[in-house]
Amino acid sequence: LFEVLEQYWFLVLLFVVCLLLLILVTWVGHYIALGGIYHGAMLAKQGKPVRFWALCQAGTETFWRVLGATVLFSVVIGAVMTMIVLSLIFLAFTIVGLIIVIPAIFLVVILALPMSWIVGTLFSFTIQGIVVEQYRIWQSFKAAYALFKRHWLDTLIAYASVVGWSIAAMFLAIILVILIGFPVAIFVVIAYTSQAWLALGLAVLAGVSVFGLILLFIKGISQSFAAHTWHGFYIACRDS
Repeated sequence: LFEVLEQYWFLVLLFVVCLLLLILVTWVGHYIALGGIYHGAMLAKQGKPVRFWALCQAGTETFWRVLGATVLFSVVIGAVMTMIVLSLIFLAFTIVGLIIVIPAIFLVVILALPMSWIVGTLFSFTIQGIVVEQYRIWQSFKAAYALFKRHWLDTLIAYASVVGWSIAAMFLAIILVILIGFPVAIFVVIAYTSQAWLALGLAVLAGVSVFGLILLFIKGISQSFAAHTWHGFYIACRDS
């Protein structure tokens, strides 16, 4: 393996650089798309034409606020999860804790679904407040919380629709992994046994690239459906 890396070091370096650039572009593009897709849902709801560059511009304008809101939610969720995990670990090392740690784990698992509904609704409404109403982050979060308090039961329908579509998209992605991965795996095995290292690398790169493009397409459709669903409920809750 080290001989292969030494022989094809330039290709390996090029692959790593391209991978890092792809991750960076995908990361930035995700937050631009998040604002743009809600802007597109707003335009579609109003019966206005939806143009790609207009969505990119809208996503770029709200990029930092969308990113800030995402970081805020991530930090809070991360802090809560860390406290829960540390508490369970602490209980596991005490005599009394051993009796209640397993029921506590089951309780955390049971509460995960309603908590994801609450957090998902607040996050979606917060992002829409930033994009649709042009609120600041904290102002948007307060407005989202007020909407959720008044219409928390109605948001269950939107959450169930989004979760159902996400599960369907996940199964489709798994099927595609099998369909694409099987022939690629066969070619990789043949290339490896023949010590055709360049062909091996190209096969892996081609398989990852094709699957990445298809997965990106599925993710785009899934996010578009989720954005239109959440936006419809956001407008209904806001105007009621």
